[in-house]
Amino acid sequence: MKKIINRNTVSAFLYYTGTLYLFGIIKKKFGYNKALVFTGHRIINHPENKIDIMSLLSGQGITDVELNKRLYSIKRFYFPGDPKDLGQSILKDGCFYVTFDDGYNDNIKHAKPVLDFHDIKSVIFVVSHILNNPTINPWWDKYGEEELVKNKSTSIAKKRYLIRCGEKKSRTQGLLIDGDDKDAQETTTCNYFDVGQLYVDDDTFYYANHTSTHANLVNLTDADLNKELSDCMELIKKSPRYLPLLAYPFGAYNKKVLDKVQSMSEFSLAFATGGGQSKSKYDIKRINLNTHPYHLFYAELVDVFTFINWARTKFRKLIKL
Repeated sequence: MKKIINRNTVSAFLYYTGTLYLFGIIKKKFGYNKALVFTGHRIINHPENKIDIMSLLSGQGITDVELNKRLYSIKRFYFPGDPKDLGQSILKDGCFYVTFDDGYNDNIKHAKPVLDFHDIKSVIFVVSHILNNPTINPWWDKYGEEELVKNKSTSIAKKRYLIRCGEKKSRTQGLLIDGDDKDAQETTTCNYFDVGQLYVDDDTFYYANHTSTHANLVNLTDADLNKELSDCMELIKKSPRYLPLLAYPFGAYNKKVLDKVQSMSEFSLAFATGGGQSKSKYDIKRINLNTHPYHLFYAELVDVFTFINWARTKFRKLIKL
């Protein structure tokens, strides 16, 4: 029964009965909308290569049409927040903030027109090593190409890709240290923007720290951890669009990482992903813009599962009385 009644089925039922929309409207009317932060990676107009195809298959990316749809939904319940608030450690209730990770070119090409249409400003968390080497083919892109070449079935390719990425995330120490990345060949197409983008006169995007080589910070020594944070900061803080923010690669952090970030006065806020606890300003949860299916994204948008868990706890206490 638990396998049948899960978050996916519950969100589908609540969405198609209109309950999620009603729940969101009630929260907005009574002022229960805490600030939300969203994260995305790739925004694709149409897939041009195997990296693009796997990004869509794996949920790493969505189309610009889908982004537009999701922003319309978010704006039903929240107002666009000013990213400069985040630089001052402010998360305004009733507002939402949009962020992207890694620094893909399509953020500029395909996300920007949609964001501008909705009058939304965004933060891109960049990796300084990729900024300096925008034709790099990091493992999360390379694995997608490889699996689509090896497997005729896209479902098998996707499954193998997700397994490989899951294993890699847990052990990676960064693009300059991992053995299978040292000799990575450059791509024929440039998937990332370069350091010059930091100085473009464009009021849509701000730029913040996503570390130097996209390492899983949990795996690093104290010295390497400091280098990952400091090297990226030194490069991007020269940008007039710089904000003193950090996004943990893969959303991974532990007490050592938190203590280090808190000790560095340069960061006003630090962001995780869905695993963030939002217990402090250095482990703020972000909702994935790419969450699939759409009704599950909608459920996370209105935060219905927090209410369901609260109601379940109250009900169990009443039964025990």
